[in-house]
Amino acid sequence: MQTYVIRLIHPEFGSCSAEVPAATEADAREDIERRFPDCDIIGCYVKPTKQ
Repeated sequence: MQTYVIRLIHPEFGSCSAEVPAATEADAREDIERRFPDCDIIGCYVKPTKQ
C-alpha cells in the first residue's frame, strides 16, 4: 500500500490536495471521486518516502 497525493479543484475551496492510502493510483482516484463528486482531479502522484 502506498500513499498518493491527489491535487484537485473544489468548487467551494479552490485548489486543494489530499493524501490517500491506496493499493493503486486508480483506487486513490476512485476514492476521491466518491468522497468529492463535484471536484476535478488535476494531478496524482505517489508521496515520496524518507529512507
